[in-house]
Amino acid sequence: MDEPSRIGSWVSEEIVGRGLKGIGEISPPVGQAALVEPVFQAAADHGGRYPILLHAAAPQTAEDIATYIRLAARYSRVPIIIGQLGGPNWLSTIEAVKEATPNVFVDLGTPQTWYGPFLAAREIPDRAIFASAAPYGDLLTSRIQVQRATNSREALARIMSGNLLGILSR
Repeated sequence: MDEPSRIGSWVSEEIVGRGLKGIGEISPPVGQAALVEPVFQAAADHGGRYPILLHAAAPQTAEDIATYIRLAARYSRVPIIIGQLGGPNWLSTIEAVKEATPNVFVDLGTPQTWYGPFLAAREIPDRAIFASAAPYGDLLTSRIQVQRATNSREALARIMSGNLLGILSR
């Protein structure tokens, strides 16, 4: 069985068959982000109902994140979540997500700087997902930060739960 078929079978058995709601956190070798394409295909084969969480902090690079976004455009029915707000590449990740297809989201967990989640909440509230990487961060502080960054209850509600609920209700 070739690798894409093996991955497709694994997703069918281990994700779909167990009633799970998503795939991840996937962390390909540095510089080889394209290796995750069979996972995108497997998710697409199931109607895009299974979002993919992709590791994006170190050691992943800005090019790895760009590859994730290119794959997301190719598999536009599959929601992807770029983890850790892109790690050290948080600023370029926010900019890329602003221009990306609507199926690309970022999680705000384990930020590299306090300003990353603040900027994401301001710039891409419809693409940001509140996340916690406890014990590496403080949940209450992170929530307050998002509350301060948003300028409407609607934006806050999208970030805190609405965006993720929208992904999971596909």
